[in-house]
Amino acid sequence: MNMMTGFLFRICEWIFRLVYVQMLWITFTLLGLILFGFFPSTIAMFTVVRKWMMDEIDPPIYSTFWTSYKKELVKGNAIGVLLVLSGIIIYFDYQFLVGNTASFASFSKYPLFLVLMLLGLTCIYVIPTYVHYDLKLYQIIKNAFLFMVLNPLNTIFIVIGLILIYIIAILLPPLAFFLGGSAAALIIMGLCYRSFISIEQKKSRSI
Repeated sequence: MNMMTGFLFRICEWIFRLVYVQMLWITFTLLGLILFGFFPSTIAMFTVVRKWMMDEIDPPIYSTFWTSYKKELVKGNAIGVLLVLSGIIIYFDYQFLVGNTASFASFSKYPLFLVLMLLGLTCIYVIPTYVHYDLKLYQIIKNAFLFMVLNPLNTIFIVIGLILIYIIAILLPPLAFFLGGSAAALIIMGLCYRSFISIEQKKSRSI
């Protein structure tokens, strides 16, 4: 009975944590007028989740979130602008090639689609890489791409997890509002953190 009570308590505690972080994420995204708040707020959310992955005992959620948000207002938005612009350019190039009937253009859309897909998968690793390592901007993008390529199984699990969250969001929109973003961050950061630790351990053994 005590085990069951403890188990239920832990579940309720995690639900509270996820809902709390989700509300902070939404609030600070809106405070940044969405355009300038989304990426700093998302980085702050991943920073909190990373502390959970590192088994830090009850990190102060609000102060951790707020400190990270303030710190990342400029650099976080710089990363966001770079990723969004890259995605938009590649997407419109792809749409142009799809609408072009020339044989070369028709053939070119397939490698461009592959580039677009790789960019999307790399984006999944960018923020976890950013919050875990102290790197320059180009190093973050490079390492995010390498982590994505070197960990195909983790990447598949992340994509499956995000698809499941998307399905739940369609079926239960209120649940997605309270848990969607933080649950996605938990899945992505959890699997990425495991990849980071695994690679770091391999490096230390090879030295």
